[in-house]
Amino acid sequence: MRDYYQSQLDSINKNLIDMGLLLEDAIQNSILCLKSADRNIINAASKMELDIERMEKDLEGLCLNVILRQQPVAGDFRFVSSVLKMITDMKRIGNITEDIAMLSAMIKACRNSMYLNDIIAMGKITVQMLKNSIDAYVNRNIESAFIASDADDEVDEYFDSVKEQLIAMIKSDARGAEEAPDLLMIAKYFERLGDHCVNVAEWVIYAFTGRRGGHLDSFNDIKEATKYIQ
Repeated sequence: MRDYYQSQLDSINKNLIDMGLLLEDAIQNSILCLKSADRNIINAASKMELDIERMEKDLEGLCLNVILRQQPVAGDFRFVSSVLKMITDMKRIGNITEDIAMLSAMIKACRNSMYLNDIIAMGKITVQMLKNSIDAYVNRNIESAFIASDADDEVDEYFDSVKEQLIAMIKSDARGAEEAPDLLMIAKYFERLGDHCVNVAEWVIYAFTGRRGGHLDSFNDIKEATKYIQ
């Protein structure tokens, strides 16, 4: 019985990692959509989003099965419940990447512009944030989770900058100004991706320490939090 229980926990662990890797590909694909008008790349986003939704449902089923049938306690219950929280944000990340891909088809005049380059930079940061969160989960390295969380400040700074640039673009009636609302929406989507990556990182921290989120200010703070890993 114990072996079966452990195999279920291992299955949850593997499926979550696989879902995280697919999400990294989905964000990368959304960035490619901004760089290219290739319809095949844009269409790939929809397939990825469907696969992500399927994985989310499978993971939810595995977690609920463990909770209802095995009635885990202490650390195991916290681990499974954290996964349930994480996959909610991970599913939303998948939804957003498809939204970005669909909107990217509207960008023509501003493709390869400085505005789009800054938005792409936001996307690259969110990819790394997700990678750090998954690394934190796989290796129980909560320092990586805090690095992911802290990187959201840079995403927010990019968003504020892009927003100001696009407002100025509209006021000056520059070439491509009609695309400014779509560009701003795409930038907002990447800003939201950063927020969801932070949520994933914070649930990773909670899964292994029982403590929720926050920013670490020093190496000593990280050492203190690491003591709570169980």
